[in-house]
Amino acid sequence: MTNKQIANDTQALNNYYPDFVQALPEGHPVRTYFMENFYLQRILKEIDEMDVHQRFQEFFNLFNQLCEVEKRYARKENQLFPYLEKRGWNGPSQGMWSFHGWHHLRKRQSTPHG
Repeated sequence: MTNKQIANDTQALNNYYPDFVQALPEGHPVRTYFMENFYLQRILKEIDEMDVHQRFQEFFNLFNQLCEVEKRYARKENQLFPYLEKRGWNGPSQGMWSFHGWHHLRKRQSTPHG
């Protein structure tokens, strides 16, 4: 997700997420995590609604964007999860691990051969 894509999603994010997320400054890691998840949901929705055989090139482009999300998840898993777990907050990171697993599964199911 590029900074331009994040900026384009700011209004949608402000309508979609709670006040505490909106109150975070631009560039705050937690705000960025929320925006990336919003962006991922948009990609998955587009793929779900798409006829892959008729719009293969568009699917291919979206799928490549979806593959970039793995880097974002790795960053979040390495930055946020240890911070939470170090402070005894295991529930949120366990929930996020589950969420990431769900998105990995959705990505595999979105492939033409999945």
